[in-house]
Amino acid sequence: MKPFTDNKQVFYNKAQWYSVTINPSDKYQYHGKEDRIKKFRNFMYETFLQLDSYKIQYKFNIELSEPKEIKPGTTGSRLHLHGRIMFTCNYSIMQFLLHVQYAWSRIAYVDIDTIEDIEIWDTYCTKQQHIFKGIKTELSNAYPSDSNTA
Repeated sequence: MKPFTDNKQVFYNKAQWYSVTINPSDKYQYHGKEDRIKKFRNFMYETFLQLDSYKIQYKFNIELSEPKEIKPGTTGSRLHLHGRIMFTCNYSIMQFLLHVQYAWSRIAYVDIDTIEDIEIWDTYCTKQQHIFKGIKTELSNAYPSDSNTA
């Protein structure tokens, strides 16, 4: 996590997008279930309601991992999310640090970082959308006019 470097700097800055990858544990992968993607999307949407209440903007896309080797005892492809979040005020940063980070850490591996080039990150986040034709895989509360501002 690069945003925090010393005691004189804040953890995060408001009005700045941060890249986020969320890879939920097996419990939340819904392996072998019908409508697996829908169940995963609905579960993640429920976890993102907290972001709305804390005035944190987000934009995520669901993606499948592509395992190189599948053998007995492994789960195969994993659903995960790539996206970004933005804190709209100092209150949203505080609530994120107090509540959201902990909640996410209970269900998933989470990586948060700064974004050097938002267009490159957005392209990375949507690289698998062609395989999800007709399936809603975006989770977002970011308004179109705000979605490309860094």
